[in-house]
Amino acid sequence: LLSGSTTRFPGASSEEHCVCPEGTYRAANSSTSCTPCKEGFRCDVGSDMRNFYAARGDTSTPAATTTAPFPVLLPSFYSTAEAPLEAFRCGNSDACPGGLPGTCGGGLIGRTCSKCADGYYVDEGHCRRCSG
Repeated sequence: LLSGSTTRFPGASSEEHCVCPEGTYRAANSSTSCTPCKEGFRCDVGSDMRNFYAARGDTSTPAATTTAPFPVLLPSFYSTAEAPLEAFRCGNSDACPGGLPGTCGGGLIGRTCSKCADGYYVDEGHCRRCSG
């Protein structure tokens, strides 16, 4: 049984319908408890890190689906796909719009979306091509 769980609808008839409530998530390696959502993330009802890995193409967790919720970064936070639950605070929500790990705005790249690719420079939160 999933400790601290809820169901998506009243009258659920199977343990398979037990999901983590809003503000919590199921860790990829846990089948028995819901973990409080970490700072910098939004965890909708049913958030499950197994779904994140399934969406990335990992088929080792058969209970996961690619369309079910998982913890999502809030604006002004960044994480990498390799460490999706380790959030870094960014300078602004334009550079770090939230959403999936590794997402940067304005053509920015790198941890906390603070750099531009070679041949570009940062101008008011966006990458601009160097002239010449």
